[in-house]
Amino acid sequence: MQQYFWGLEGRTTWPSPHRDKTFLASAVMAVGEKRFGTEWVGREGIPSGLQWQWVRDFIVSMCGAGAIVSSVLSPTLGTFHAVDAAAWKDKRKTKSIFSRCQFVWPEAHPAYWDKLPVYADIYLDRYQLEEAVLKIATVPLTMTDINLTEFYVSTYLDVMLQVAQEHLRAGEAPPTAEQLAVIVAEKLYPILNPGESYDPKKSLQDHPRKNGWSPQIAKNMSSLLRGPERINERGRLAKNASRRP
Repeated sequence: MQQYFWGLEGRTTWPSPHRDKTFLASAVMAVGEKRFGTEWVGREGIPSGLQWQWVRDFIVSMCGAGAIVSSVLSPTLGTFHAVDAAAWKDKRKTKSIFSRCQFVWPEAHPAYWDKLPVYADIYLDRYQLEEAVLKIATVPLTMTDINLTEFYVSTYLDVMLQVAQEHLRAGEAPPTAEQLAVIVAEKLYPILNPGESYDPKKSLQDHPRKNGWSPQIAKNMSSLLRGPERINERGRLAKNASRRP
């Protein structure tokens, strides 16, 4: 397995595992293999594409929510230090986390009084990681990037069909666009984010974009579901206008 993409220049292997902690690179592999099965591109050392995006988003969301506790191993002291969950919500930091599997960590250098930034390896709580991985549903498709896009699109269409059958019955007043977007979100969000559910106490915007989900997707699906109604309304207006003297 190639490791150059982890930024581990000078290393021949990943850091040794610890009893209750898993190195971030190993966690990425575990999540990817569970989600995508034999089609997981991580086996080939390809750090790009929608599969990698899904895995990164999953780990960031779990660590950011505190569902998986992360820590860094001090390169000078050899001790573990807990990482604040809020650090995973800083996009500037998370963008580089997966290129090195390290945090820039302020640490007192033996030769100086002041604290200096050092690169410290990131580890995740092994038991919490294993529990989270167990809840991940394996995608039942050959997941190239193209087919992953097809998976998202087919999921959107399935949800739209369910919503249409349950909430857009003939002769009944349809939900408003805002209500329909929430109904869509309640069904779509947990499918794309295994182990999570849509929180009705929060707004669409409070559910961050990840794993094929975004607030705009729910709004767009709502607009499409209400499309025939708007088309018919425009048609009626046009027809009535044509009858005017």
